Amino acid sequence: MINIILAVLFVIVNEFYGLNLVMVFEEERLKKLAENELPKIRVYRKRLVQCLGFVFFIGNSKVKIFISVIGYFLYKRDYFRMIKKERELKEAIHYAFPIWIRTIQCLLQNNTVVSAVSLSLKFVPEVLRNDLEYLLVRLEAAPESLSSYEEFMSEHKNIEIQKMMKHLYRYSRSGSKDSADAMFRMVDHASIWMGDVRTEKQSAIISSFSWLGIIPVASVSIFFVLIMFFVMVQMFEGGWV
Repeated sequence: MINIILAVLFVIVNEFYGLNLVMVFEEERLKKLAENELPKIRVYRKRLVQCLGFVFFIGNSKVKIFISVIGYFLYKRDYFRMIKKERELKEAIHYAFPIWIRTIQCLLQNNTVVSAVSLSLKFVPEVLRNDLEYLLVRLEAAPESLSSYEEFMSEHKNIEIQKMMKHLYRYSRSGSKDSADAMFRMVDHASIWMGDVRTEKQSAIISSFSWLGIIPVASVSIFFVLIMFFVMVQMFEGGWV
């Protein structure tokens, strides 16, 4: 009876103060990624804590252990989902960025860096659009600022992007001869990058189907095991000769 009263009190207290006690994500990058979903995640975790807490109070020791294990994974469900979403976002950016750089290289033939970035927004992959719009605002305000280039998408910690933005900055600050050298380095770097990205993507596609090769081997193994089983059954039924 006492356990039931405690369980009810826990649910009541959690109903009024649960949202303030629920931690969603400690990492700022995950908070930013799940910005539109944070209220929904908070409510989900609050209800989950209420249900699990109620069962925890009235259950026996085995139920408590089971609830603790299951509750941990259910509570962390959105964290694992955001980690996966972050990884997929980084992969999409890594694939799309060299494509955008190739567009910039074409536009730089007849435009300044700021104009090229502005014109490239018509063709940019959606995964880069928000960051490039912010970059354009900073470049229009301070075209010669190195920090605008260095801080572009820095939260993703992609070394290739940082290198390419430094090449782009050198191009914007160089004379005619130096700018040609900077352009050559950009083209060369982008070509290698795109080749590596395509190779990685093809390898990932092939790997996703590699498990199909196990099916024939597994089927043959199961077939031989069944044959051996039936032979043994026949031998025991007929007796030893």
